[in-house]
Amino acid sequence: MGVTGDALPSRDREARRFQLVGVEELLTRPDPEPLVKGLLPKDGLVGLFGAPGAGKSVLALDLGLSVASGCGWYGRQVEQGIVVYIAAEGGAGLKGRLRAWTAGHNGRDLSLMRFLTVAPDLLDRADAAALRKAIGELPEAPALVVVDTMARSMPGGEEGCGSSQLLAAGRLPRDDQHACGQGPGVSIGGHQYS
Repeated sequence: MGVTGDALPSRDREARRFQLVGVEELLTRPDPEPLVKGLLPKDGLVGLFGAPGAGKSVLALDLGLSVASGCGWYGRQVEQGIVVYIAAEGGAGLKGRLRAWTAGHNGRDLSLMRFLTVAPDLLDRADAAALRKAIGELPEAPALVVVDTMARSMPGGEEGCGSSQLLAAGRLPRDDQHACGQGPGVSIGGHQYS
């Protein structure tokens, strides 16, 4: 058949859900916009894994607060925006951590930070749809959604199983699911046991 990379007819390209692209098209695409410069792109998916007590929740909360306030994160520039922090373990300890963070950051404005202190079941379509609806009611799409922890947000799923985590993450809002445009980066906290 003599068709090469980018020479596919445009009507065929539009009709296909999965589009194969050639090298030239791939190289001319814009670089991803950073949420955290040099580390986390907008629309990215990040997994935080480590032993229990290693500080994953503290790190994820610090990242979220930095994005919500617009202050740098470990010397890296952040794009300020709304952050949704799903404290699926109930939010125990959040109050103290928030007080410590604001004291250490000169009381920075955290009006763009939102918390959910109930665990959604991201493996349940109705629960995931209700969460997307709640997030969709924000004045603009969140810059970051943090799920802490995945184990509590996907009962019946296997925390260490990539397919369960991808299914759960796939039910979180994306840019095409929020009327205001740009989709979130998603940070997922979980435990990893040796």
